[in-house]
Amino acid sequence: MSDDVMQIQVRYESSLADESGCRSEMFDVPDGATLADLKSMIIGRHGSAVMGASREYQWRHSTSYVLFCINGIARLDEDYTKIELTEGMTVSIVPPTSGG
Repeated sequence: MSDDVMQIQVRYESSLADESGCRSEMFDVPDGATLADLKSMIIGRHGSAVMGASREYQWRHSTSYVLFCINGIARLDEDYTKIELTEGMTVSIVPPTSGG
């Protein structure tokens, strides 16, 4: 991999795998890319439905919210433009869950 490009693994959990058409894939992102940049790249590849924008998703989950986890750690209510990615990270996109 070139010094100015990093590889990031993106995992689509649960119903988001159906929306994206895959469970996991690699993205080549520029050095210094943020989670916001990656989110835009994902939407560019799969459309906004993978981010919870489809009517079916909103009906099923009663929200358009998705959760981002980086290397297994949830990133809640943060400014995604300030979360810098590094080589080899795994970013999981998770729909809302419920239970008790």
